[in-house]
Amino acid sequence: MPKKATNRTSHDADRRRLQRARALLEMFEEDCGRRAATVEELRDWMGAQYTDQLQIRMNRRLHGIDTGKLRYRRNSPVLAELQWNSLP
Repeated sequence: MPKKATNRTSHDADRRRLQRARALLEMFEEDCGRRAATVEELRDWMGAQYTDQLQIRMNRRLHGIDTGKLRYRRNSPVLAELQWNSLP
């Protein structure tokens, strides 16, 4: 049983890292108008950003605010508010 829990935790962490990496690549492409050619190029771009602003942009993108996609959980208060306001 503990091995299954460890595998699931590891899988969830890997999934989150992949989502963050994709978000960084998308933000680089938006800012620079092209894809990053190397990891060093991406690292240099990240170093030139304000850390707080980069984190805010990352959080917005991961939660679907920048892309226009709703990625909220069903029991999210934000989603409930959106559903409530859309009723006739």
